[in-house]
Amino acid sequence: MRGPQGRERKIVLDYDVIITNPCGRTGELVCDSLASHGVRPYLVTGPNAHKVPHAFLKAVRDAVELTDAPVILPIFFPEVLAAHRDEFPGRLIPLSSCETILRLDDKRSCCELAASLGIPLPRIWPDADSVEEFPCVFKRTRGQGGDSVYFPKTRRALDNLLAAPVRRRDGSPRVDEALKGRGDALIMEYIDGYDICVDALRWDGFFHAAAYRVLEPRTKGVSTRRVSVEAPRLVALTRRLLDAVDYRGVAGVDWRVRGEVHVRAGKVLGSCNDDWRGACSSDASAGCALPGADAGCTLSAAPVAPDGCTLSAVPVAPDGEAFFLECNPRFSGGLESAVASGFDIPWLYWQLAHGIPADPLSIPFTPGLVTGV
Repeated sequence: MRGPQGRERKIVLDYDVIITNPCGRTGELVCDSLASHGVRPYLVTGPNAHKVPHAFLKAVRDAVELTDAPVILPIFFPEVLAAHRDEFPGRLIPLSSCETILRLDDKRSCCELAASLGIPLPRIWPDADSVEEFPCVFKRTRGQGGDSVYFPKTRRALDNLLAAPVRRRDGSPRVDEALKGRGDALIMEYIDGYDICVDALRWDGFFHAAAYRVLEPRTKGVSTRRVSVEAPRLVALTRRLLDAVDYRGVAGVDWRVRGEVHVRAGKVLGSCNDDWRGACSSDASAGCALPGADAGCTLSAAPVAPDGCTLSAVPVAPDGEAFFLECNPRFSGGLESAVASGFDIPWLYWQLAHGIPADPLSIPFTPGLVTGV
């Protein structure tokens, strides 16, 4: 549009936050939460930040020029914005450093971190020749939504996965020799049981989390049906993980519980020890009584791996205990469970990033609430 003298006149729309890659239900929930508190979101739906980062960053720059919004908040691939935050001076991008995000997002490095903190892990084999039992779990070290997780039932199937082309960022295939050893793959023990996910928000001195149990799907992928549960020990272990890297932001941490699965009349029961379940979903400093834990969430009963340990040396927890699977340093696919149960993560995140304090004891939680389709 041109002004009275023929010069280009900038049109600035009135928005409070630019939300990037808001695909799926998670993006809808974040936008709805913020909008319900009067925050006006502007959506940048593409390009994909991971596949075409340069085009994505250009789209964000265009959105900044168009809206002059003071905040940029990614739903997925936060590491891209974290790595390029200097390109957006004067904008609040409430994220940890790119290095911290990638350390948690990379499944191998995050498992190594968990091992060093004494957090129980499934058995991890250093290479295909070491695998002792099938099925096992094969994971690419980066990926989301279950798109990099497989369950080979035979050694031949595992070898085929190791030899399969891996997609570059531009989508073209490559065969990486490193995958034939440790490289870009993680080979883990398959544990019969069910998944518990902990959605957490950590910002400086604030920490709060809530857990849900995945009802569907039963194998991999973003949860489509879930039930909120009380899991204070898993919350405490999640805090231990995030505290170790001084993480700032939202995260979803996945756990596997060994045990028989029973689902009846919308309620979920499982045969597992009660020592990791309790009566509170928030952190120990907010009043949780955790078996073997002090006020700082240090579980003295948890096995502690020595400095420099290898993943294969991590002790295996007995039946009924939970095993760390991975950390997703971004909004999780099960965000609906936390929000519905009373933990409004997007709004609390917004407040904390703007220096508005929040009290974990004031956050409600409703266990047994089923969400999803």
